[in-house]
Amino acid sequence: PEVEGEFVAFVAVDATGIPDTTLEGFAQKLLSQHAAYVCIWGPDCERVHDVVDAVRDREHPGGEDDAVVMTTWHADDTLDQALWFALYTACPHDQLIETCGATVCIVAGREDWAADVRAALSDPDALTARVAD
Repeated sequence: PEVEGEFVAFVAVDATGIPDTTLEGFAQKLLSQHAAYVCIWGPDCERVHDVVDAVRDREHPGGEDDAVVMTTWHADDTLDQALWFALYTACPHDQLIETCGATVCIVAGREDWAADVRAALSDPDALTARVAD
């Protein structure tokens, strides 16, 4: 489904073995649907981050838009820490902060991670308590 306005995308994926071309298609879809901030977590998340940046830079070469879509990778964080960052710390570029009204969580290929994300979203106070410990 399409999201209206800009959004923060939290992406949990084990990208090991996923070809760059597949990741590029995913990045193009995220950016075309107006992701304002993309947080990536999971094995090989730094490469996913780099692919998203490359697609962004290719689609907006040299323009001010290059700075608009923010990206982070969270290889050294737990799933809870990365999700908490996406929910509470990710701050879109000034040009998009007023129209960014949602966080979209995408979990690819891991039902256990999806269950953990659903549980965390259903009790954000418990998520915060776990991250604060």
